[in-house]
Amino acid sequence: MTSEYVFTKPFQQDPTNRHTEGLDAIVADVRSDAALQAEIQHLRRRFNEAQQGVVHGDLHTGSVMVKGRETRVIDGEFAFYGPIAFDVGALLANYLLAWYAYAEADRVALLQSIEASWSAYGLSFGPSPQLQSIWRESIQFAGVKMLRRILGAAHVEDIESIEDVAERCAVETRAITCGRTLVIDPPRPEDLPARLVSA
Repeated sequence: MTSEYVFTKPFQQDPTNRHTEGLDAIVADVRSDAALQAEIQHLRRRFNEAQQGVVHGDLHTGSVMVKGRETRVIDGEFAFYGPIAFDVGALLANYLLAWYAYAEADRVALLQSIEASWSAYGLSFGPSPQLQSIWRESIQFAGVKMLRRILGAAHVEDIESIEDVAERCAVETRAITCGRTLVIDPPRPEDLPARLVSA
């Protein structure tokens, strides 16, 4: 089910999809972008076939509970054995969508959260030449998740709560632009802030 709702349904006409009024043209453009669709289908195959470790399957900031120095992850009903980059990408997507939705003053903290999350992941993973490819795949999964949260059935409150439709449409347009580039041309970690600003 997760595969369909993340990699397939948002990128085609489907009755479960919904998007903000005013996004019709960019949504149609995303769905007709052959290079983007090919990369998304490659990521779907990775999602379905890679068996690297236990994956939460729906990791986002609302699934992570922190109390002092303890961290717990909840809502593991979509857990499976799959690509380890998927959860990292899902969490990054949540931060990135918030980055577009929040005021500029709050964006520094979000970038710090992204950097801290990736740094902690890298430290727990240990020194490995694989870390660069894990980042690349993570940021591509993040791009897909960003797109899916705007084009598909499940959206994020950070953006949905923007009452002004024109403002929400502008935020989503920038997030869509970013998501597309993350999938097609994933940046290195140090280049991510510039990519966010340019979208």
